[in-house]
Amino acid sequence: MLRKNRAKKPTKEINQILIVCGGQTEKIYFDLFAKKLKNVSVKTVNTHPNCDPMGVVQKAVKEKLNYKEIWAVFDYDNDKKFNEAIEKAEDQGIKCAYSNLAFEYWFLLHYKNISRAMNEQKLKTELGKKDCLDCEYKKDKDFIEFVYQKISSKTDTAENRAKIIHEENEKNNNNPSDWQSCTTVYMLSKYLREYRKATT
Repeated sequence: MLRKNRAKKPTKEINQILIVCGGQTEKIYFDLFAKKLKNVSVKTVNTHPNCDPMGVVQKAVKEKLNYKEIWAVFDYDNDKKFNEAIEKAEDQGIKCAYSNLAFEYWFLLHYKNISRAMNEQKLKTELGKKDCLDCEYKKDKDFIEFVYQKISSKTDTAENRAKIIHEENEKNNNNPSDWQSCTTVYMLSKYLREYRKATT
């Protein structure tokens, strides 16, 4: 049985946090996020291109003695070892911020409270609608920076929506690979923002 992935509340001690990202979109987003955190050292690293969930976790495990807090950020992407990667991370004391199906679902929750299953193309189409980003979704650095600026004021809303959807999935099924759509990125987002409050 998967144990609940719960992050400890931050304390006033200065922390050094490592965020291991499975994709470039995640790294760009959390690099921007970290710039707002003046009293905490946050480092983000990418694994090699198209790294699977287990590869992200393995990279995080290798670094765990060098940081006080490590998070592994990755997508499901129909990977057969998705659940196993989450279990391995929990066994090794690594926190997970995973998304089923893709990280872009976290972006969508800033605009809409949607929990139905969507493939990646439908997800991008939804993001591009007038009541969301109102433009074609792209994966390049400049566009992700544009997305960050657009959604940053709606983070509270996204966290609350993601938390409710995640907890509902936990009640009904113990396999995160079946939780589409769902994300635990809200845990990392909330942790970093609470840490900023704790150190001011």
